[in-house]
Amino acid sequence: MSCAIMTIGVVMVATVFPLSTLRVLEASRQTNSTITRFSAEALLDVDQAFVNNPDGVAGANSSGYQTPVYFVDPYGYQTFHRDASLAARRGAGAIPTTETTLLRDTWGKLPTDSTVNVPLPRRYTGASLFPSNPGTTPGASIRAYPTNDQESDSAIARAVQLVGQPDNWKVVAEGTVDTSVSATTNITSLTLDNDVDLSSVPTSFPPAPSFISVVYRAVIFDQQGDLGGRRSEIRYLTASSASPPTVTWTTPLSTRFENGNIGKVRIEQLDEVYTWALTVRRLPSGDSNIDVVVFFKRSFNPEHEYVYPAAFRQFDLGAPNGSGVAAPGAANFDDNGISGADDIAEIGYPKNLSLPTAQQSDDQPTSIVRVDFASLPSGTDRPAFRRGGFVCDTKNGLWYRIQGLQNETDTTIELVLDKFVQQDGTEDRIYPVPLPYPYTPTLDPGEDTNGNRVLDIGGIYWNPTVVNVFSVR
Repeated sequence: MSCAIMTIGVVMVATVFPLSTLRVLEASRQTNSTITRFSAEALLDVDQAFVNNPDGVAGANSSGYQTPVYFVDPYGYQTFHRDASLAARRGAGAIPTTETTLLRDTWGKLPTDSTVNVPLPRRYTGASLFPSNPGTTPGASIRAYPTNDQESDSAIARAVQLVGQPDNWKVVAEGTVDTSVSATTNITSLTLDNDVDLSSVPTSFPPAPSFISVVYRAVIFDQQGDLGGRRSEIRYLTASSASPPTVTWTTPLSTRFENGNIGKVRIEQLDEVYTWALTVRRLPSGDSNIDVVVFFKRSFNPEHEYVYPAAFRQFDLGAPNGSGVAAPGAANFDDNGISGADDIAEIGYPKNLSLPTAQQSDDQPTSIVRVDFASLPSGTDRPAFRRGGFVCDTKNGLWYRIQGLQNETDTTIELVLDKFVQQDGTEDRIYPVPLPYPYTPTLDPGEDTNGNRVLDIGGIYWNPTVVNVFSVR
């Protein structure tokens, strides 16, 4: 009996603790993403140029006059510029040049043979933040594009500090002091034991608090008495060397660390786990609707930067007419009595219960969108859509959350969204029923709403590191 009771207890603990741990992690993520959102709002209150003129140009050439919907993303813009225009690099954000040229200027890479032809422009923000050589040539001519590795790395560092929440530090090296060569008083530099690897730490930094490069700091612990290692001081690095491993800062340590009273030294790098970007939808009135998009450990994997073909339609048109085409309103019936049966103006026509059943509109608002990933490059993994993830209609800059997945095939999947589709993401609003695969949209009468003689077709953006989207205006 006691063994049985113990077994039940072990099973309960094993079941409850993982669940509670996940809930704690999710609560922490929600809290931090909310703090990140408030940081973005505070910045918007200080500088409206983030929304109204993110390209840093004036007059009729500003982005607000060029397109009503865009993505303000200094971190992504500078990262993809570096990888597209400079020498090939390794590490986070480094992807083949052929994949990044478009990514710098548009949000999301269009797969080969994609039907999407309305990508969302990606903007940098506040061009004055990214001069030709930030921090060393005040008043230099403004340039969006850094021209060398050092400039580009500084621009990325400034961008990530601008949009990041400085909430985390990661240890890059740790060790003890080489007392034979380190100063014992007025300490502004320490030489560490030879087994400490500082090769990944830059050799020089701008002085704090300018922080236009990646930020590193030294955490110095004491070793005095019973409280040894329990007291520490922090110094931001101004220089380092790998051989011998040495770190330097400006303000001397307090006297309690003098005369050899230094224990462990930890070198840490600022790691902004949470970062944000803005989706902006300009209104005819001149105001803007703005969403703050929060990333957790943002991924720049090319497979997370694709725009997949997906037709966002506000209405499911129900039964087809005799030609096998989705029928606006009631099939083969002139609902509005204006321009004949099944014309585009009847899409979403209200149902009139006083009419015979065959003449009642069967159009219904829909929260389902079909995603096509057959045009992905060979060898590319299929998108791992998941319930609770966020997706964006790139034509309208509107965000949705995935409530469910259904009707998955080798080439398509249907996403059930958390709300009805708010705007049509495609001009292809008349379609065959059932929808074939592959499907090539055709231009039907009335669909070319902007008169450019082309079907404007948006797509869907999905990045698994988007953890929250806040509507702030």
